[in-house]
Amino acid sequence: MTDELVTDNEIQSFEQILMYITTGSTLQLEQRYYMLKNLLTAADKYDVPTLKLACEHYLLRHITFESAVELIQLAILSNAKFLETHSASFIKLHIKEFRDTKAFQSLSQENLSKIMEYIEKSKPLEISTRKFSSPFMTDKKFTLANIGFT
Repeated sequence: MTDELVTDNEIQSFEQILMYITTGSTLQLEQRYYMLKNLLTAADKYDVPTLKLACEHYLLRHITFESAVELIQLAILSNAKFLETHSASFIKLHIKEFRDTKAFQSLSQENLSKIMEYIEKSKPLEISTRKFSSPFMTDKKFTLANIGFT
């Protein structure tokens, strides 16, 4: 841990960490994608695991074809396992579309290899149908593999 805050972003993030510690609230941040990215990095740096996990959840609300590559890179750098897992699953689910995005095409070979490794390791997404009331669908699970995707 360093003794000084270097940038304005770090100062803002540190202020948000203090606010979170004193109030337990992140309400101001839920819709602020840029701030959430900085705060995730700071929460990892200053070891505030509950805030880090909250940031991961909020960032996943912003996942799109344009942001997924950036989010998985951020997750890897911040050791954010929840964000990493779900970003990799999102990319895996939409891999054909991702191949055409500027973010994916501009990755260095090293970063591309690392991301592809995480995607390969990601488990198939499962959708539980227990919440549905149909007696025919009780306790059925669907994975990408058993509905025709590989």
